[in-house]
Amino acid sequence: MAEVHHIKVLLIEDNAVDALWVRRALESFEGFHIDCVHLDSLPEALTYVEQHDIDVILTDLSLPSSSGLDTVDQLRATTSDTPILVLSSLNDESLAVSAVQNGAQDYLVKDHVTKDALHRSIRYSIERCRSQRHLAYLADYDQLTGLPNRRLFFDRFDHALKRARRSEQLVALLFVDLDHFKDINDSIGHQAGDEILQQVAERLQACVRDCDTVSRMGGDEFALVLEDVPSIQQVSVVANRLLDHLAAPFLIEEQELFSSASVGVTIFPFDDNLVGTLLQHADIAMYQAKHQGGNAYHYYLGGMGAQVASRSSLANDLRQGLAKEEFFLHYQPLVDLQTSRIIGVESLVRWQHPTRGLIPPGQFIPIAEHIGVIGPLGHWVLQKACADIRGICHEGVSEIPVAVNVSGRQFGHHDLATKIEKVLGDSTLSPGMLELELTENVLMDDSINHTSTLKRIKNMGVKISIDDFGTGYSSFRYLKTFPIDTLKIDRSFIQDLPHNAHNASLVASMISMGHSLGLSVLAEGVETEDQVNFLKGHNCDRAQGYFFAKPQSLDSLMPMLRHGHVSAPALN
Repeated sequence: MAEVHHIKVLLIEDNAVDALWVRRALESFEGFHIDCVHLDSLPEALTYVEQHDIDVILTDLSLPSSSGLDTVDQLRATTSDTPILVLSSLNDESLAVSAVQNGAQDYLVKDHVTKDALHRSIRYSIERCRSQRHLAYLADYDQLTGLPNRRLFFDRFDHALKRARRSEQLVALLFVDLDHFKDINDSIGHQAGDEILQQVAERLQACVRDCDTVSRMGGDEFALVLEDVPSIQQVSVVANRLLDHLAAPFLIEEQELFSSASVGVTIFPFDDNLVGTLLQHADIAMYQAKHQGGNAYHYYLGGMGAQVASRSSLANDLRQGLAKEEFFLHYQPLVDLQTSRIIGVESLVRWQHPTRGLIPPGQFIPIAEHIGVIGPLGHWVLQKACADIRGICHEGVSEIPVAVNVSGRQFGHHDLATKIEKVLGDSTLSPGMLELELTENVLMDDSINHTSTLKRIKNMGVKISIDDFGTGYSSFRYLKTFPIDTLKIDRSFIQDLPHNAHNASLVASMISMGHSLGLSVLAEGVETEDQVNFLKGHNCDRAQGYFFAKPQSLDSLMPMLRHGHVSAPALN
């Protein structure tokens, strides 16, 4: 049985004979069930349109209370998206063109129109309006989540501020960015990532009122506009609610995945009164929350602008720092837990700024990655570390392995293996004395050709370790696929051993898993005797941390290297 479409038609016609013809013509509309409401004056019709849903309007232009194009203008002002068909006794081409220009979908002349022509005009006008509404939806709404997009956000935010100025109310803008969402996308695929974004949209909407706006700004960024805010304390309540909702597990294909968010908050009129400036303030506050570790919200403070300016200045200085030889290396011993023998060192870059003093890597490494100088900086570290370790042979110390951190940008460069080969050749350091440290997330980045690069590096004899293990999204498949030598368990799992039962269980599992894959396991950030004893008891191979030695210059480390053993009390 063919599908029957139901259409509600409003006929505005004061001529009874013409109205009867139209109604009978609509009764024979094949495939459609027509509910026709007939009114003979425009004022009645305008009231009816305001109170009812109509699919199409058929109207004469000559009515008792209106005539000509004024009829179309009043109807269009009352309903912006209902198709209007003019059914007129006037065979006037210029009038027909003007009617269409004023918003009518079609112009039909009574003495010339047939039933089929009327049916066709109704059908086409409805389909045309549906297409126009869909295009308007595409222009204003995000296709993945159904939320208002960036364009509609600016429009709604601007109107919210205008209303707030008249009513002297507060408006809050919350800028939300998911923490480590790229890692989730890279580890489980973009389809699952899209499902998480859809769930995020639903959770955000559940946190606010109907009068508030939740929009997707792009990627994993969302913005919320809270109107008629009674107090700043209420904004904090909403921000905490957002964090709680987003911290709950996401169920994707029967698998629980976890994420969190960083939220920046700015308040009109306290912070500013312009849309663009308020959005910039919320963005700055969001990055402040992310800088503090994420899963937090932060209000915009005027001083943040100075912090951003400071970062910009630091970026400019960073570009010049390499040329001015402001960087240097410290080294930290890597220790065999069973023998207390020093079996290598890790190179750690430092920056002695001419006016700011010693700047920690946590401050300048992210900037170096952001502005694209991490490649040259990383290459300098590689050259310097290889030359330093080769040079200790002249100090009466045997060569020992040196571990060098490699960023994702370096690893993704097509000629990394060639550069390593040249550095080893220039320094005459044995390839077996070099170990490259990569993070889990670098290996999980599908944009990098891991296999061929790692194969070339391994064929040279260089070793590979996974740094900060446990903080990313590695799987057995990746660990078995790539030619890895060592897992370095991140310090966050070590710092409260053995008192944290959860971390103790995780570390024991990591050690066991690494050994089952034929890998050596190293614990980072070891600081106490209890931690050492726990790691030794679970057969961890190696460790590094302040318990054995702080990072220091190679010269100050030389006595320990000559001795070949650390003298930490736990290992005596």
